[in-house]
Amino acid sequence: MKVVHVITGDEGGGGRAAYRLTKGLNMIGCDTTLYVASKFHPDPKTVVYRSPTNVGAKLGRLLFRMKTDIRNRAMGNREQTLVRNHECQRGDEPVKQLPAADLYSVHTVSNFFNYSAFWPAITMKTPVVWTLHLMSPFTGGCFTSYGCTRYQEQCGLCPQIDSKKENDFSRGVWNDKRRIYSKIPAENLHLVCPSDWMRRNVTSSSLMGRFQATVIPNAVNTETYAPRDRKFARETLGIPVDAKVLLFISQHSLSLKGKGFDLLLDMLSQMDRTKNLQLLTLGPDCNFDVAIPHRHLGHIFDDNVLSLIYSAADLFVTPSLEDNLPNVVMESIACGTPVVAFAAGGIPEMVRKNLTGEVVPLGDVRELRMAVEYLLNEDAVRRALSRSCREVALREYGLVLQAERYLKIYREMLHETGSTDAGIREPLCESA
Repeated sequence: MKVVHVITGDEGGGGRAAYRLTKGLNMIGCDTTLYVASKFHPDPKTVVYRSPTNVGAKLGRLLFRMKTDIRNRAMGNREQTLVRNHECQRGDEPVKQLPAADLYSVHTVSNFFNYSAFWPAITMKTPVVWTLHLMSPFTGGCFTSYGCTRYQEQCGLCPQIDSKKENDFSRGVWNDKRRIYSKIPAENLHLVCPSDWMRRNVTSSSLMGRFQATVIPNAVNTETYAPRDRKFARETLGIPVDAKVLLFISQHSLSLKGKGFDLLLDMLSQMDRTKNLQLLTLGPDCNFDVAIPHRHLGHIFDDNVLSLIYSAADLFVTPSLEDNLPNVVMESIACGTPVVAFAAGGIPEMVRKNLTGEVVPLGDVRELRMAVEYLLNEDAVRRALSRSCREVALREYGLVLQAERYLKIYREMLHETGSTDAGIREPLCESA
């Protein structure tokens, strides 16, 4: 069986998840290649798209960008709250360079593939598994709907752009996707959702509800992401050994609505009675005023260093207002660092009371603060949570377990017989 995974890039949340999945599949003997527009990991099994350099191709890309810019300006959508993620300046060239496979495992392909060039042409002759890291494949252009359910019908009157029109930008995108998806044979496309929250959303959608959907959580390398000596971690990172350390990570701008960083700052401003408190952040430049001592480490991509950072923290705090199944939460759990979070998206499926941390009502800063203060003050409870975090990660989020679940779907779609592990070698470890 030859499987090719397709994603715009192998970095970022969805990219890292896709890359880890390919490593897990190769570990159990499934011949797996990753096809990307941009490459971060130095992996010889990753195939990189080559952009044509002829004048015609360059002119086509320029015209596409100009058209997109004019359209965005016309709708006053300068922050690109909605995107035509089913269109791409690369035209049909990425499909022409697509490596041959028995089955394609697709992830987020925004700005890589034109949906009309890939779907349904590929699914007419080759089975496809599509992992939904975002809601945008079945919405009128939003990556996450923040509670709006208009995608269940036909979008329009979009609240994210304060639209007062039925036939607005989101309706146009929705109509384009409906036309494309209607040509896909249902038996040749299987959806995988990292969280049950995402599964419920996609099965209720008018665009993709007819396709079979299965929940398979993301995975993490539990050998790399593992508890490290806290004293050593803090001394290495220059963090006071006796501090109460809260960790926050965002791979995107901290000003994005969904990340809730403003709510975290609000919470910290109310914690003046908590002694020796320190905030540790990772991500884009942090130019916010923080009420407590704060150390910003910038963007860090090395898994071993990240494992050290998680181990240096007492708690990982994620005030996201909507999310699928974020890798950072899973990484923290694997490192034995409990998590405090809002009950947003698929996060409660990972963050469980008395097991891996605490979840509080969505947007309730007071409850978030109380949960953080309780766990910071109860060392014995926090240590027990740390142990159970590690147990959950080993039991539920290993690379091999995830790979075996995907392999089962691949075999069913290819009508292969035999048990799930037939012909698959036993992995020696989870090292990647």
